[in-house]
Amino acid sequence: MLTLHAAPVVRRTPGDAAPLYDAAVAVDGDRIAAIGPLEELRRTYPRARVREWPGELGPAL
Repeated sequence: MLTLHAAPVVRRTPGDAAPLYDAAVAVDGDRIAAIGPLEELRRTYPRARVREWPGELGPAL
């Protein structure tokens, strides 16, 4: 099942100088399918489950 992990701030790389705001990471199984504005990803993946997270999402180190 595809899941949108949404947060107020999403960083694509460690130290990302231009983070995305009100964004999400679309995860399909064990792979990242897309990263972008939450509303855009909701339209692209209308059947996706949405998990809302506080704060920031970013890559693990």
